[in-house]
Amino acid sequence: MTVPIQSIVAGAAMALSGATAEPPEPQDPQPSQPAKNVFNPQMSIVTDFRGILIDNHGEKEWKLNELEFGFAADVDPFLRAEAYISVHKSGHHHHEEGMEEGLDEYEIEIEEAFGVYSGLGGGWQVKLGKFAGAVGRIQRNHIDQLNFLDYPFVIQDLFGDHGLRAPGVHASYLFPGQQFLELTLEAVQAEDGPLFEHAKLDKPVWIGRLRTFFDFSEDLSAQLGGSILTGPRDEDRATVFGLDYTMKWQPGQKGQSAVFEAEAYWANSNEPGFSSTFGAFAALTYQVAPRVFLTGRFDYSELPGTSDVRRGFGGNVTYRLSEFQLLRLELMRITSNFDDPRTVLTFQFQYLIGAHPAHKY
Repeated sequence: MTVPIQSIVAGAAMALSGATAEPPEPQDPQPSQPAKNVFNPQMSIVTDFRGILIDNHGEKEWKLNELEFGFAADVDPFLRAEAYISVHKSGHHHHEEGMEEGLDEYEIEIEEAFGVYSGLGGGWQVKLGKFAGAVGRIQRNHIDQLNFLDYPFVIQDLFGDHGLRAPGVHASYLFPGQQFLELTLEAVQAEDGPLFEHAKLDKPVWIGRLRTFFDFSEDLSAQLGGSILTGPRDEDRATVFGLDYTMKWQPGQKGQSAVFEAEAYWANSNEPGFSSTFGAFAALTYQVAPRVFLTGRFDYSELPGTSDVRRGFGGNVTYRLSEFQLLRLELMRITSNFDDPRTVLTFQFQYLIGAHPAHKY
């Protein structure tokens, strides 16, 4: 090892003079750029703007349909927290004196706010808070993650316009082995839905779900799931059985992919006069160009507790300029035994700011 001559000379001079070297002044550690943001949550804003271009049952209008604010962060090494707050049109109008009739009203809703313990080991995961129930696949995604404008009729008619979202407890178990197999059990307080009513902590809606995956090839995969729900309906009980199937074809070539998704639900209740109901939907989305997707969809739903039935058939073309924005034009034809046929053509402009969780398979 070579020592610079300047160091030798300086050291000799200090020794002759009897001086001692002063230790350097301590410096405060300077955090790196990632450390500065370690306590800041991931944040996102999803804006859903729509124009009703044709509606033979309503007015043509432009509307800011929804703003969704999302927050997610690791609380500590054990817990991850997420929250999603929606500001959306309520469907009501002001009629107060001196105010213009038809003025839009918006309401704030906490769609989800929960914490997840995923490092428990043994294949277990626990979730606490308000969350989307483990019912099928579609309703566990937010509306902005769908391949069409809104949730299918059967989801809305059984669980509400935004699906089944309620406070409760969730536990899931991933079975060991090469085949993916997950069992989920939940107890939620879904108290004001179309089917379940007056659920409480000591009288919850119980949800069970089993799902598995299949890899047919490098390009083709599928998910199959089954759900069962039982809970209070006023002074009686209601039960729902559901099946869901999703298949994805992703050959890895730019501008090519396809998704087929279908779900079916059977509902029953011991309420006097309640007839068993059935509802289902199926949709196929095909990518025809790098940014262009075509979707066709069919809906069928028997409204619980009534003899009413409604059907929907239609499709859309979606232009995704990137993963952060899209333009969509959707045409739906809706028929029922309680209203005249309805034709609706809707334009949608949707964009995302910030980080957003990945779509569920």
